[in-house]
Amino acid sequence: YGGVNNDLYQCIIRIPLIETNQTILSKQGSYSIIANKTKVFVTFTDSATVQYTLSADLENNWNHIVTTYDKTTMNLYLNINLKASIPLGSKQIKVTTNKLYFGPYNAYYDEFSLSAAILSPAKITQNYFYHQFS
Repeated sequence: YGGVNNDLYQCIIRIPLIETNQTILSKQGSYSIIANKTKVFVTFTDSATVQYTLSADLENNWNHIVTTYDKTTMNLYLNINLKASIPLGSKQIKVTTNKLYFGPYNAYYDEFSLSAAILSPAKITQNYFYHQFS
C-alpha cells in the first residue's frame, strides 16, 4: 500500500523475539519490515528503485513498531520512541502490483494496521498505551 497518491505509509505491529530473519510485512519492490532476535529493519524503495533502510534494536519480548513516510522524512518508532529518521526529500514509494505478504504463520502478531495518514508522535503514544500489552 502506498497511501493516498502513493505518498503515505504507516504500519503498526507488535512482534515477539522468537525466530531470526522473519519477514513481518513485505510488498516486494516497495517496502518491508524484517526482524530478527535483536533488530528490526524497515525498508522503502523509491520510484528509481533506490532502497532506504532504517533499523533499531528491539527492547522487549513484544515490540510496538511504527514506521511513517510523509514524502519528506522516513521515521521508525519503537515502543513510542523515535529510533531512526532519514530525510528523503520528495521521493515517491515505488508502486508495484506485487501482493502484500504477511508472514510467517509461525510468528506471533498481536496487532497490525496500515493507514493512509501519518500518525503524529502524540497519536503513536496514544495507540501504544491504548493497546498496551503484557
